Amino acid sequence: FPSHDKNGGRRTIMINNTGGTVTEQLEPNTQYLVRPTSNLILNLPSTVETGDMIRFVDVQGSLNYNVSLQVRAPVGVAVQGSTAGSGGYAGGELIVNTPNAGFALIYAGLEDSDGNGITDTNRGWWLVEV
Repeated sequence: FPSHDKNGGRRTIMINNTGGTVTEQLEPNTQYLVRPTSNLILNLPSTVETGDMIRFVDVQGSLNYNVSLQVRAPVGVAVQGSTAGSGGYAGGELIVNTPNAGFALIYAGLEDSDGNGITDTNRGWWLVEV
């Protein structure tokens, strides 16, 4: 993915893959526009800090019971409090199949911005906007 933003605003990237697995990790604090026509798997970044966010929007409206967006955390990292993904995947995973869905995830790490510890059960990626 490109590493710069031309207009100085929030980074927005179109993911042109319409299905399969995107091997590059997503970038923190970026918005992604997706248009899957078959199951699409995206990988959350492994280098993140508490408060980092990633947003997604299904701009084509193709998500449905046969077409899903699978957002996977690295192995051992929770999504919504769980490290059990689908099909035996050993990391947290969020599966979305709502047409035109727009949502964001926020990361909770070892401690907050004030240095207060975050318990193990509260670490990982959490839905913050739906």
